[in-house]
Amino acid sequence: MTHTVDPATMDKSVPPPPCVIAGTPVEQATAQAKGFIDNVYHAMDSNMHSSIPFRADSIACFQKGAADRYQGQSLMARLQMMHPCKSRDKSGMSVQIFPGNSMLVLVAGLSSTVAAEQQSQTLQTSILHRFADVFLICSDPQGPHIKAAVFREIDEDCGAPTAGAVQGDLFTKADTVAQQFAPFFYGSLDDPAKRGGLTSMFKGESYVTIGQDLFKGTQHIAHKMHYMPQLINPTARKIEGIDAIPSPASGGFFLFIHGACQLAGEDRQQRFVDLFHLVPEGSNFWISNLIMKVHGGV
Repeated sequence: MTHTVDPATMDKSVPPPPCVIAGTPVEQATAQAKGFIDNVYHAMDSNMHSSIPFRADSIACFQKGAADRYQGQSLMARLQMMHPCKSRDKSGMSVQIFPGNSMLVLVAGLSSTVAAEQQSQTLQTSILHRFADVFLICSDPQGPHIKAAVFREIDEDCGAPTAGAVQGDLFTKADTVAQQFAPFFYGSLDDPAKRGGLTSMFKGESYVTIGQDLFKGTQHIAHKMHYMPQLINPTARKIEGIDAIPSPASGGFFLFIHGACQLAGEDRQQRFVDLFHLVPEGSNFWISNLIMKVHGGV
């Protein structure tokens, strides 16, 4: 993966070009992730949940945040409560290579389901829902598996959490970090006068995917953040859900945040889904990976 030009010499008066990724391991990872994710969704939608490659220490969040976070057998029981889909549009998939021979994947798309009261009927009406799912795909001698995941139906309420949600000091810390991080990050991003403060949250090895464009390193990312679209006002963002999962790679945390915001010049709100990987450094955190997507209008 290379930059089109040296980030240090980029013209700061215009938005930066993304990294050039053709012919790199990122392309290979994307192809591998697509095949893996296709198999996972096929198993989910065919009620073959036992074939989904989770491990005993895998963690997944569902609809209700911290109260809907599971590990091991409780995870599999919760997974079976999800509605099977007739079809899924997975075109909004972003992949980043992650330390430890792993891949970080965010899938934002549309799923087609059948209302429960129609499932026994011959004539059925399909209902479209937006979904956004996160996967940390790791490999070991037994093969690729899901180490951490988030499953979110953006337009649908999948019911109350089941018993057995995982708890503990590490999960409490993850939730605390999430509640502190989100207001600071979005408060800085959404106020052009404060965007410069985001620079300290990235390092040379940081990766940011915005839409389908990839940016790497402090200067490249800061340049892109400077040109992010502005909201109609700095408070025109509503966070609707935060999922926090401890990271097995760094002692840090994955944060999945979704909600709605209204851009300047637009007459309606847009859905957004963002995925962060935070790495601890002293008493603070920096962002090693970030994927940001717009997921249609409200």
